[in-house]
Amino acid sequence: MLTTLTLDIISRISIGKRYSEEKCGSNLHETVGEFTELLATFNVGDYIPWLGWINRINGLESRVNRVAKELDAYFDAVIEEGIFRRRSEAPETINADENQQNFVDVLLDIRHKIAAGLALQRDSLKATVLDMFAPGTDTTSTLLGCAMSELVKNENVMTKLEDEVRESSHTINIMGYDIPAGTQVLTNIFAIGRSDSLWENADDFQPEIFLDTSIDVKGQHFELLTFAYGRRSCPGIAFALVVAEGAFANLILRFDFALPDGANLEDLEVNEVPSSIVRRKNPLILEATFTYI
Repeated sequence: MLTTLTLDIISRISIGKRYSEEKCGSNLHETVGEFTELLATFNVGDYIPWLGWINRINGLESRVNRVAKELDAYFDAVIEEGIFRRRSEAPETINADENQQNFVDVLLDIRHKIAAGLALQRDSLKATVLDMFAPGTDTTSTLLGCAMSELVKNENVMTKLEDEVRESSHTINIMGYDIPAGTQVLTNIFAIGRSDSLWENADDFQPEIFLDTSIDVKGQHFELLTFAYGRRSCPGIAFALVVAEGAFANLILRFDFALPDGANLEDLEVNEVPSSIVRRKNPLILEATFTYI
């Protein structure tokens, strides 16, 4: 449900209609999910090129090709639909109301206006639209799912709520460690967010600690790097916060959530799977009771 929600919002902005209304997009969220999983899958050929043939045996190459083919077919249809819409409209009405344009319309408009020698190719258009879908779907839906898990486990917090990859450019020494130029450096954001030297009771779910602090998630405070920082920070911070906060507030306002009958809080597992986006190992299943307000 959460993935469908975020896909609906992003697709409405990107292509002008909801994902859930499209017959051709019925499996898009599975494909996008597998795409983000493949981004973090270990590829032996990246490190030992002459062993790249192993990917043909372990199935990785076939998975990559299948997902690439499915995404290409979907976004090719999206671009073709945008081109057909432009051709079918009268020239003077194409940009009559720019507020009604979706992301694909804007890209096609740019493609039409810039010099022919610099024209955006179809593959570039598809890659740009994919950049809207993939990073913005699993991240937001995962955030909502993990937050909901913690709320169900911490009834007191739920009650309160209801009531109101980088590389170094030169050799450097960090904390006694020599890091040669060209070394791939991965910042352990998980460890930073759970450091006892930075946070009191770091493993406890205490969202209220942010009420009386200037620390935020926008990349200005290294204690909390939800959206990374600097030039490589996420460009979709504002969009993600609006979607997550709006969806979350409406879910809590209109529904009471609980575990299915017979389930105990101890049965609510929050195990994760390795991916470019940390996701729940198993889907979150809750009973939602509509609240009359």
